[in-house]
Amino acid sequence: MVQGSLVKELLQKLEEKKEQDNNEPDTLLIFSHKIDINSLYALNATLPKSNIHTIKFSNNEMTATNFEYLIECINNSLVTRFYFDWNPILNSNDSFAKL
Repeated sequence: MVQGSLVKELLQKLEEKKEQDNNEPDTLLIFSHKIDINSLYALNATLPKSNIHTIKFSNNEMTATNFEYLIECINNSLVTRFYFDWNPILNSNDSFAKL
């Protein structure tokens, strides 16, 4: 009997863990907020440890330097879908051509 209750308890914990994993967000949406390099440093520190698979930026006033760093952040993560809408690249000069 003790083994049966132990198995039930373990199965219950597995189900709880599965529910927690399913509740973890897998999408990051950032709309109409200016993104500076410090925000990207924070993103780079947390993104590789997250379950984020989709990122969408819209109207964030990105510079070419910030965009290049963002690409590095994404390359070090699980992100498979990246959307970059309504974001003119500010101060692009020739750096955007490198991308």
